[in-house]
Amino acid sequence: MMNRRLPVLFTTILILATVAPGLTAAAPATTTNTQALECSFPLEQTDASGHDVTLNEEPQRIVTLNPSAAQTMWELGAREKVVGVSQFAGFLDGAESREVVTSGFPSSVEVEKVISLDPDLVLAPNTIPDDSVTQLRDAGVTVYRFAMAASIEDIYQKTKTIGQLTGACSGADATVTEMQTDIQTIEAAVEGAEQPSVFYDMGDHYTAGPNTFIGGILAKAGGHNIVANTATEKAYPQLSAEVILEQDPEFLVLSAPPSQLGNDPKSYIGEDSVLRETTAFKQGNIVVVDTNHISQPAPRVVDVMVQLTKAFHPDAYADANLDEITDQDDSTIGPTTYSHTIVDNQTIRLDTHLNYFDEQTANFSIPTSFTNDSNPQLTSVRVTPREPNWQFGVTATKLDSNVTLPDSATALAGYQFTPHGMWPDSLETLSVTATLNTTQLNQNTSTDDLTAYTKQNGNWTQTDIHTNRTNETITLRVDTSSYPSLYFATTATETAQQPTPTTTTQPTTTAETTTTQTTQQPATTTSAATSTETTTTTTGTTIPGFTPTITLLSLLLVSLGLYGKRRH
Repeated sequence: MMNRRLPVLFTTILILATVAPGLTAAAPATTTNTQALECSFPLEQTDASGHDVTLNEEPQRIVTLNPSAAQTMWELGAREKVVGVSQFAGFLDGAESREVVTSGFPSSVEVEKVISLDPDLVLAPNTIPDDSVTQLRDAGVTVYRFAMAASIEDIYQKTKTIGQLTGACSGADATVTEMQTDIQTIEAAVEGAEQPSVFYDMGDHYTAGPNTFIGGILAKAGGHNIVANTATEKAYPQLSAEVILEQDPEFLVLSAPPSQLGNDPKSYIGEDSVLRETTAFKQGNIVVVDTNHISQPAPRVVDVMVQLTKAFHPDAYADANLDEITDQDDSTIGPTTYSHTIVDNQTIRLDTHLNYFDEQTANFSIPTSFTNDSNPQLTSVRVTPREPNWQFGVTATKLDSNVTLPDSATALAGYQFTPHGMWPDSLETLSVTATLNTTQLNQNTSTDDLTAYTKQNGNWTQTDIHTNRTNETITLRVDTSSYPSLYFATTATETAQQPTPTTTTQPTTTAETTTTQTTQQPATTTSAATSTETTTTTTGTTIPGFTPTITLLSLLLVSLGLYGKRRH
């Protein structure tokens, strides 16, 4: 059994290894910013190596060289931007479709493969060799180097930094807030309780000291790390069998990959292991956690913290209702939140962070400031994933309505919908609702004339549309099972016409030119000379008979003038 756990040990050591030479002094101080993050570009930040990293635009293609950065991108709802991952990120849903850019054991970066992905940004842990980072930078690749996370607070800061670098500020804010809320709940639950002694065996008696983020996990869950009783100051020391037996921990914490979880806890400890001689083993106080969650300084450390609290302090766990914030999947914790970001006047990004117990459907409301110039006006988008997903979103982009639709239909407004934080084929239903102002339509247009078309892979499909008419407003709803280009349209002959004004046409004639005008017919000209017609639009009220009266008075005056000349 010990041999089976050795890969876990080496993987963990690679992730948690001491900061590479030359990086410690340049590492920035870690503080938790309580103010809301703001994402804006160009962005310039100094990384842990002291290098000034500049991003002129929000990165769209990101490579993560360690699993904690990839996990964080997934938790922030920005997984769709990740094009490359390390070989240890395969536990993430959908990571198998990304290019693996590290290999070997211990792992090394395949620099040429990273360059071939044409990334806008590479997120590199402190364990990546300096020469690999230098080669990437010499090739013109933007690399941000992280310091080693030594505390839970460092994980908060790392999460926010990744959010700012990748344009996922709202997701980072929500994630950190939820982590802080959950951890505060855990700390309050175990406050004042007696702390059982704990030994976390990473393999071959390597363990995590109190001055590490794993040590922080053990402490916040209400455990006393036996490393604190030793003279070592190493972050990840190897304890001797004698020290372990002398400390005789009350609890043992072990880790295993997801595929090996769920077995008898004692089966994870070898028959010849000194751990079998401890009080913890004899009393069955063994907690086996997911290696990917405890060994990576990323948001899912909360899952481990809850699991340990349940084991160390079962009564406090029950009283605090911590079941409400634990989950072993991709779920996240806290209240349901929605946010939107108007990227520009053509695009809006919608994000949600759903509570674990909420219905797994996101209902996004569209601000009027985004579509107040459209008719119909997009008002809401409803997204239901096929599988549970607690953090995802959708981007809506306006499309040019000057498009040729089938069946001689006329496009009113169009939108392109794309997901983030979930795969397109994981969608159950996408419902799009818009409001149509009927005063902008031809008066002969009815709800039967309204329809919708979706376009995918170059093919048009007429889609069922649900309508509800109230006075001068028609609510339109289209339900699809994909992320299409969607056009609201009408099959009526005339559309989107303004109220018809009263129009009169007056001729401007040259010599010997007469222009005769008849209602709704082209003007007829009876002259060999050229005539120019000027159209005057009148929206006021015309007094019936007024123009003929003026004409009669003019003839009368002319007649009187002629009569006067004859008398003289």
